[in-house]
Amino acid sequence: MRKLLLFLSITTVVTLNSQTTLFQDDFEAVNNNWSLNGGAGDNQWIISNVFTGDAFGGIIIVPTPNEPSSFNGGINSNYLHIYNQPICGTIACNANFDTGSISDQVATMTNSINTVGKSNINFNFWYLCAGDPSISYGFVEYSTNGTTWTQIGGELSGVSTWTQLNLTDVAFDNQANLKFRFHWINGATGADPAFSVDELKITGVDNNQAVIATSTPSLLSACYGTDINLSVPFSAMGSYGAGNIFTAELSNATGSFNSPTIIGNLNSASNGNQTIDAIIPSGTVAGNGYRIRVTSSSPSAIGTDNGLDFVIHSLPFIVVTSDPANGTINQGETIYLTANGAIDYLWSPSSILSSTVGASVFSSPSVSSIVSVVGTDQNGCSSSSVFNVTVNSTSGIIEEKNILNLVIYPNPTNAYFEILRSSTDPIDKLIIKDNKGKKVKSYDKPKPEMFFVDGLSSGEYFVSVKIGTVINVLKLIVP
Repeated sequence: MRKLLLFLSITTVVTLNSQTTLFQDDFEAVNNNWSLNGGAGDNQWIISNVFTGDAFGGIIIVPTPNEPSSFNGGINSNYLHIYNQPICGTIACNANFDTGSISDQVATMTNSINTVGKSNINFNFWYLCAGDPSISYGFVEYSTNGTTWTQIGGELSGVSTWTQLNLTDVAFDNQANLKFRFHWINGATGADPAFSVDELKITGVDNNQAVIATSTPSLLSACYGTDINLSVPFSAMGSYGAGNIFTAELSNATGSFNSPTIIGNLNSASNGNQTIDAIIPSGTVAGNGYRIRVTSSSPSAIGTDNGLDFVIHSLPFIVVTSDPANGTINQGETIYLTANGAIDYLWSPSSILSSTVGASVFSSPSVSSIVSVVGTDQNGCSSSSVFNVTVNSTSGIIEEKNILNLVIYPNPTNAYFEILRSSTDPIDKLIIKDNKGKKVKSYDKPKPEMFFVDGLSSGEYFVSVKIGTVINVLKLIVP
């Protein structure tokens, strides 16, 4: 049996935010808080500040990762860790282990702690433990009698950066002799760093203190612009005076409660699980970092926040474009409208829309109209946009206007026609409309320039010919 004896240090009990520190150890002071080893194998527990690795005789020991700068003692402070005892004097004494030495070692609290009259006991520490799952790993055990040990939490492995872990169980509450220990087991495989521990703290709550724990609200996201109704569950421990008011508070969008928004109240002197019906005001700005907490008035106590971010989503910005781009058409023509900014769209009024499918619609209104669209994004948030469609009367488009002295040949025709002209400039666009201004045929940059009238009934038509920037309107007769 190997046992490392250390001198006693006094553990100070501090009360902060309703939590009482029952025990803490940053392993910087010389103390006898821990009894080390006593099991089997060369891989054993030690308290040191060695982090460097080395190489010797083909053996390469990688350095142990530095601790966070917030640790007492800095990035290379004392810590409790497994090391390979035989090679410590010649190669490295940092957190490494020998897979050739099957080991089973514990680091046990020397003195028990008393949690009688206290609840919500938390065993909190930072650790490293790479190892190998189910072969080389660490775990935590507790005992209430010093003899029988029970594992709490799972096996610890695969962790190569300093990580904080908090363990809690109702079995820790109201115990006269509560102890914890760290247990290391290794087999024939696994990676460094070996099991390492630092910045350990055990806290609890006096049962007569007012302690409030805010739970997850009934929803964690909503859309901007309307009142958000939700339920805020919480658990209250301790005693509360007559006239006590529990208040649900909302942080700002970054999670700060410097100037919280009150979103609900509950008049209650009871403890236990309760719920506040809350309303987040419609003008609350969009953001993804809100938190919710519950406070009490008698006594004055501030609860924990809900532990998860509450998101208020921005509304989608819906933009409608048209073809023609200016939103103006003549009677009988069709306008195409397209919406952007969302994933689902609802157009109205259906009475003037020829299609309401997806992000685009087309319409041929007879009079100027207002078209609206409601767009819904991937978060289920919706907003709307309107678009003015201007419809010109047909009186101005059935007059002939022949600036370039063009000629339709043959005319009349019931087959096809060409546009005769003195210039060689190509035709950019040709549109045939009936005498009411309704478009019946259209050609863009036609090649060859032969225009068929098949399908047109007998009557008078008007041909709009665009060459360059000039538009000519000619009369066409279909016999």
